[in-house]
Amino acid sequence: MNWIKCFSLVNAADLAADEEELQGVLKHVGQNLLQHGIRNPRLFPVSSLDALDAKQAGDEGKLEQSGVAAFEQSFLHFVQNDLGKLAVDAAEQEIARAAATVQGWLNSAAGDAASRQRESALLAERQTEAGATVDAFQTAAAPAQLTQELNELLYYVVQRIQLRFGEFYNYAFNPSTLQDDGRDLRKMIWTSWLELQRLVQMELSQELQATTLRMERNLNSLLQKQYAGCSEKLESLINGYSGIPYETATLPTPDAVAEWTPSAAIDAKWLWSRFKSPRQFFEGEGKATLRKELEPFVTPALQAWMNAHSESWTELYGEWWSQAATAAGNALLSDLSSFAAGMQKSLADNANVEELQTLHQQLIDIQM
Repeated sequence: MNWIKCFSLVNAADLAADEEELQGVLKHVGQNLLQHGIRNPRLFPVSSLDALDAKQAGDEGKLEQSGVAAFEQSFLHFVQNDLGKLAVDAAEQEIARAAATVQGWLNSAAGDAASRQRESALLAERQTEAGATVDAFQTAAAPAQLTQELNELLYYVVQRIQLRFGEFYNYAFNPSTLQDDGRDLRKMIWTSWLELQRLVQMELSQELQATTLRMERNLNSLLQKQYAGCSEKLESLINGYSGIPYETATLPTPDAVAEWTPSAAIDAKWLWSRFKSPRQFFEGEGKATLRKELEPFVTPALQAWMNAHSESWTELYGEWWSQAATAAGNALLSDLSSFAAGMQKSLADNANVEELQTLHQQLIDIQM
């Protein structure tokens, strides 16, 4: 069951000229979220200023019009119902698993002394095999698919930034900044170049944050499959054992290799020689020409920067795979050891069958 939901607030909705413009903004936000792997988000157009005024005035009607009331209702419903149901389902599964475990212990305790002794010896032998199975799971290298996924994600980061380069360029080199109003245009053209770098750097940072989220999801997905295979082997080895569910690993956020920097060949003198004057730049071919000349400097620098991330992050995610596999394997092995200890106790001559029967009935009663 996919219970995870994304709630997104789109602020300043009251500034939209009409409903058509507002829907266009919501569509744009939804498309951007989709590019970052977020599907079917719940979008709430709101006016934070109107909501604040409504809260302070106690005006429920205005709060409803601000859009915040709809968000609050939806979010509270999610917390109180969806998350609550998830917790209840998990508890019911754990109780059912505990009941099945105790039932297995009761079945073992029902045999005669000779059969219980043989089963005890076999259990000890199978535990050793199970330990080797878990060790193989923990020490296995990260699959090549994980590295391939990382390389593809970083490749498309560069592609998306290249597609948006024109947008960043137009924002940085715009007529309102580069106008002949008495300011030092040599400094202003350099400031525009610095602004372009800042926009690219900010976009890179956001793209890499999205990449880490995707990689965390991919790592857990791949590891969960291997964990399930390991758990199934243990269940086939140890009669009556049911492995615990995989617990999703939370990964740290990788540090950036370094801030992106373009070619050092671009300096203030180089830029000024391409600018000449605001009129020539914006009314003539100056702006388009400069963009064409800048892109060959920017793209290779972006690719080199991303290659550095690819190399260092491949190593990092390999380490985190190992750490996550070790933690998951230890949890599985600890649970198996507890199960086996209870089983051995039920196979002993002094096993308290009545106590096990009482415990089993209590678990059954909770389920009803």
